[in-house]
Amino acid sequence: MELQPHSNTIYIVSPYKTGTTYIDSLWNESVSKHEPLQLYSLRGLGQNFEEDFLKREALLDLKIECSGFWSLFLERLPKPETLYKYIYVLRPPSEWVTSVIKHFYGLRTIGYNYINDYYWIRLLGYDMLPVLKNGKEAEIYKLISDLYQINFDILQSALKNQAIFFVNMEDLDSLAIKLGQIIGIEPNFDQSWRRVAKHKPHFKIPLDLEMDKKYQIWLKSIPERRFMVV
Repeated sequence: MELQPHSNTIYIVSPYKTGTTYIDSLWNESVSKHEPLQLYSLRGLGQNFEEDFLKREALLDLKIECSGFWSLFLERLPKPETLYKYIYVLRPPSEWVTSVIKHFYGLRTIGYNYINDYYWIRLLGYDMLPVLKNGKEAEIYKLISDLYQINFDILQSALKNQAIFFVNMEDLDSLAIKLGQIIGIEPNFDQSWRRVAKHKPHFKIPLDLEMDKKYQIWLKSIPERRFMVV
């Protein structure tokens, strides 16, 4: 029998640091999971991507999955049979870059990090952890610039996949209510949890306000039909 997308699974596919942890926290693990089978998904989804994706989906059998690593595969996601299967949370570039830097600054000395190996190095082409550890100004500036570019590259990939719908990050609570209506299980905001960076970088994070302006222009170019009504 031909595998088909599981109609009950909705994916939050925007990159890490776009509220995926928060959305997932609003339901128990039988309903929603945050980055399940992450190492396998980063390392094992290859030439048979669609088949492996659908097998993985059937195995997990979730209502909602919130996984930043899907942003590596946005243009390869199987064509859905239902509306709002793939959702991308939009976060302004400077907010996203700052959040990424603060999060990984706290991880700069922990040793091996497979998410760094299989996600960030794949995107950047180099390891950001030594850059954050050493704190050399020129390297920091290059990393920041590269992260801005990665942000736009991922946005462009999301826009190319007509099955992906967009939601602004400030509308996360409205998104959660909408998801609850779709799956028939209300979110529990009393159990919500947000990841907060515990370590402040010893250097000033140089932001590119021109890239933020470019993002606002890009945002206006997205057809209205690509925004999820929340």
